[in-house]
Amino acid sequence: MNPPPNKPTHPIPPTLPKSERDAIPSPRHSHEQLHQILMENAFDIICCHRVDGVPLFFSPSSTRILGYTPEELLEIDALELFHKEDREDIAALFMPAKLPLPAIQARVRRKDGSIIWIEAHIKPVFSPEDEQIVEYVSVIRDITERKNIEMHLRQREEALLVFNEELLRATQNKERFLTHMSQALTAPLDAVLSVTETLLEGIYGPINEQQERCLATVIHSVGHQRSILNDILELSGLESGRVTLHQQKFPIIRLCQDSIQQTRELAVQRRIRLRFFMDAELDEIEADEKRLRQALIGLLRYALYLAEPGSEVHLEAELDLERQAVLLRVRETSPSFYIEDISRLFEPFVIQGQTRQRQPLGTGLELSLAKRLIALHQGSIVVDYDDSQGVTFSFGLPLQIASQSSPNLPIPEEVTPLPAQQEAPLILLAEDVETNIITLVDYLGAAGFHVEVARNGQEAVDGARYFMPALILMDIQMPVMDGLEAIKRIKSQSETVDIPIIALTALAMPGDRERCLQAGAVAYLSKPVSLSDLVLRIRRLIEPPPDAPSA
Repeated sequence: MNPPPNKPTHPIPPTLPKSERDAIPSPRHSHEQLHQILMENAFDIICCHRVDGVPLFFSPSSTRILGYTPEELLEIDALELFHKEDREDIAALFMPAKLPLPAIQARVRRKDGSIIWIEAHIKPVFSPEDEQIVEYVSVIRDITERKNIEMHLRQREEALLVFNEELLRATQNKERFLTHMSQALTAPLDAVLSVTETLLEGIYGPINEQQERCLATVIHSVGHQRSILNDILELSGLESGRVTLHQQKFPIIRLCQDSIQQTRELAVQRRIRLRFFMDAELDEIEADEKRLRQALIGLLRYALYLAEPGSEVHLEAELDLERQAVLLRVRETSPSFYIEDISRLFEPFVIQGQTRQRQPLGTGLELSLAKRLIALHQGSIVVDYDDSQGVTFSFGLPLQIASQSSPNLPIPEEVTPLPAQQEAPLILLAEDVETNIITLVDYLGAAGFHVEVARNGQEAVDGARYFMPALILMDIQMPVMDGLEAIKRIKSQSETVDIPIIALTALAMPGDRERCLQAGAVAYLSKPVSLSDLVLRIRRLIEPPPDAPSA
């Protein structure tokens, strides 16, 4: 009968008491024979040598590892086997020996001339009479393969460091290029927008209906080009990690209304109805309002590109009590488009989505920016796509439940000139682009202001003391002294410290707003600036409230 599986065929004897073990006869082989068996079968080299390093014994494994027989090794100077750069360190180990001896790694030359790496662990042998070291026993292992792996990993690490440094330099060069090119491109675009807006408002005389339509087309086209440049800069900043959040509490209704207002013109052009739905209980959220609005506008613009003329795009704000969050959705409801590869929907510069007539949608940047801006808020966009029903983009944010309904936003007042009998307030304009100077001087003059011009930062500092203006419009990128330094100097002088300063820049970079406000500016506007909005901002800063007592 065969034994059951996994069961030994011989009984395992129990552990014997010491008295019985002592009664068992000693094995036939002596300790010397046991020592010889171990030496002959050791995988590593076992070496005995005197205190001064002179070898006394090598195990047979030396032939396999070093190419020398034990007898040959006893006849040569062992120190000569080590690489010349390692000999001094090896010799120092034994003159005098310091206990405990460290494990050593060194290069040695084999009999065939090749170089290998070895690792040696050295242990002292003490005399039983006086506890003095009489010899050493070393266990020597070939670690060439391990060293080669380490060297390969080190080389790869060094190569990665070099690659990362080159990548960092390339990123910095790209950002500098984008900065300079954007400034070179946006300055003339801003000038075109300002001049066109001035013409459209009749500052230089009346225009007919056909001219008005042409000027409106110019403003739309240039504004679209400007927004693309801004998207490219924003995407570059997000990819390099230069964009940080500035979170604060604000009403959800303001976020949604602003986003709809910013996309209403596109909706009108494409003959699409924009609708807004919001739970009455919703009040405030805590987030970076500017970045969140930018993401929401990107989603709305993409949905408007998708939608079929005559259809609807919905912006929905819904309360999720279970998660204590507000769910924001952008819903497009027409089946007039298709998306080839939804997995690439958020890749930059990849236009995913076309109308049935093969018309590409957007610039390929809207969704990529939206995704990254939502990710900064620790959120993610969920896409629900059905080519027969449309597409829905949704994401959630933490909220505060309203104690009462949120008020609607006030409608901006109309721009009107100051009364003729009132003395014209003096505005100091710090600007170095001549086209911008002409446009702003003409527009502000028509709105009832007197304008003096400074063409660099130093002139702005001097002009602030000389003219004592009611307000300063300060461009940030200027020669001689930049606008940021000029703001600091104006605010450091007692006679000009109270003059309000609005900072203007054609190239809004991350952190610019905070630096300008910290320097002393009361507002920060990125070009192109709506001239009518600028006049409103100026008046709010320099005119007393209607119920304020007269001086």
